[in-house]
Amino acid sequence: MEFKIKDRILHNRGDSYIADEEEIEEVIDQKLIDCNLGTNPLGPSPKISEKCYPIPLEAIMYYPEDYSKFKQAIIDYWKPVVDIDKSQIQLDAGSINLLININRLFITPGAKILGFQPQFTSYISSIELEGGKYIKMELDPGLNFKFDTKKFISKISNQYSLIYIDNPNNPTGQIISIEDLELIVRKAHALDIPVIIDEAYGDFMEKSQSGLALFNKYKNVIIVRSLSKGFGLAGLRVGYMISHKTIGENYTKITVAFTLSGVAQHLGAIALSDEKHLAYCRNTLSRVKKQIIDKCSRIKVSHTDLHVPIMILTHPNPEVDLAKKFRKHRIHVTSGEHFRNVGKNSVRFRVCRPEELPIILDAIEKIEKLPLDLKLGENKDGL
Repeated sequence: MEFKIKDRILHNRGDSYIADEEEIEEVIDQKLIDCNLGTNPLGPSPKISEKCYPIPLEAIMYYPEDYSKFKQAIIDYWKPVVDIDKSQIQLDAGSINLLININRLFITPGAKILGFQPQFTSYISSIELEGGKYIKMELDPGLNFKFDTKKFISKISNQYSLIYIDNPNNPTGQIISIEDLELIVRKAHALDIPVIIDEAYGDFMEKSQSGLALFNKYKNVIIVRSLSKGFGLAGLRVGYMISHKTIGENYTKITVAFTLSGVAQHLGAIALSDEKHLAYCRNTLSRVKKQIIDKCSRIKVSHTDLHVPIMILTHPNPEVDLAKKFRKHRIHVTSGEHFRNVGKNSVRFRVCRPEELPIILDAIEKIEKLPLDLKLGENKDGL
């Protein structure tokens, strides 16, 4: 039987680094150290455990029609940076669903979207599934994938329907400064181009560096955030978008009702109230990340910010499958092959828990001993 599935869906690459069920079972069975997905290895605020039970019965038995308490928690969280109101906040099950719906809102077949590579691959796939054309500025591996603001600005023109920036960047973990971000937003504003600033990892940088600092000055700014990363609530699927009135009003036309569960908004508000835990996570993970970076000698580290718990590690031998090498040492990472403009000799590495650090450092030391002239990514010792 032939099903009439859209051609652009049938032939799409379907880029994603989410493991299939068999791989997940293997990781669990082998008890691998998880340095793969971008969660917070230190977990959520202790207040979540303290106040999780009993969950209010009304959060379970009724449709979550009233999101006002959670939206107010978001407003209070951002008070030091910007004044926003509830009408400017949209909620969804994770930031990826917000990004998909933004694409539905803006992208028509043939529309061009400007981004840079490497960046979040699932968003790129979403562009292509809508019939859009993703135009990228490639970051130079020779410069450790450092973002070039001037070069990116030079590419902005009225041919684009959207500009997409993930800041901090996934997978490098680098941060575009608020000053450089404003230069990008300002030029796009002059051309009436919306700028999506995907801040899924944004809670690992200071609030003053968020694109929300530009929100009241430029109406083309769309901020997308998640509570999956810094706040450690990946399993609850909590995402929010802050945009200006016209965008928000039209967004509600294409999304479904009750996008966020009552339980998710109840616990999300609790998480937002505990910024001390967030500061603890930033400081702890930055110390761990520095030790990993300092251990790397032959392995190159992407241009990155110490407080953002992800980075690209690259082996100098292009034939080395670096993800497999880490796996031999019982460490699960994301292969660079899952990101465009990155090869198999690279991995997206998410920082581990402090108690796991000795195993990570030992693995890096052994992997670095691989001969540089290795042809097939293996040697007799199986390192």
